[in-house]
Amino acid sequence: MFTILYILLVFSLSYVPSVCYIAVVSVVDLGNESSNAAVDVSNVILFSSSFFNPLLYYWSIKEIRYSINALVRKLCCKKHEEEG
Repeated sequence: MFTILYILLVFSLSYVPSVCYIAVVSVVDLGNESSNAAVDVSNVILFSSSFFNPLLYYWSIKEIRYSINALVRKLCCKKHEEEG
């Protein structure tokens, strides 16, 4: 249950800058350069949730962590067997 809450929190926090940007732009006219910088920063934060969600799954769900570790070991062992 905490995993879902963590993921929901990361997902929600990643949308906050975009929502704030839209709210500010609808009230105040920002300069072109400031507006571009704000869009870039809010987009980076927004898309970063795609990076953090799998890490949260890996960190908090044992079955996923064990499966990924086994897969990495299997891939690394194949690589070493092919070299040797």
